[in-house]
Amino acid sequence: NDKLIQIILAGQPELETLLQRRDLRQLNQRIAVRYKLRSMTSEETRSYIHHRMEVAGAIGGVTFSRQAVSLIHLYSRGIPRMINILCDRALLIAYGDEYRRISVGTVIKTFSELRGRPLVLVSTALALAILIIILALFIVNRMPV
Repeated sequence: NDKLIQIILAGQPELETLLQRRDLRQLNQRIAVRYKLRSMTSEETRSYIHHRMEVAGAIGGVTFSRQAVSLIHLYSRGIPRMINILCDRALLIAYGDEYRRISVGTVIKTFSELRGRPLVLVSTALALAILIIILALFIVNRMPV
């Protein structure tokens, strides 16, 4: 006759730390299933962006270049929330500039706007990583199938 309820907790990584507090020990002990999302791979990021665009009804409309998706993955570190933020802003910028294809330039402009100042590559490693990704994608796209 007892009514049981199930509660689903979802939160940022800090939730796990919060649940370790002594005063939340009993709640922490009652959590039966735990799952922690990992960052997406580059291919998962590409599929995720494509899926989100399809769900939004953008089939045949605005597209993201492969290089732009790679840069989004690099900037976001594969974190879905950051991917959403970057893509949303890139789409707004492309709309304002009347582009139908999100390019590397659009993504760089997006990142710059989100940081609130012009993009200055503060680290040689970041600049080198971007260059390597762009060159690798250029070479792969030029290889015969």
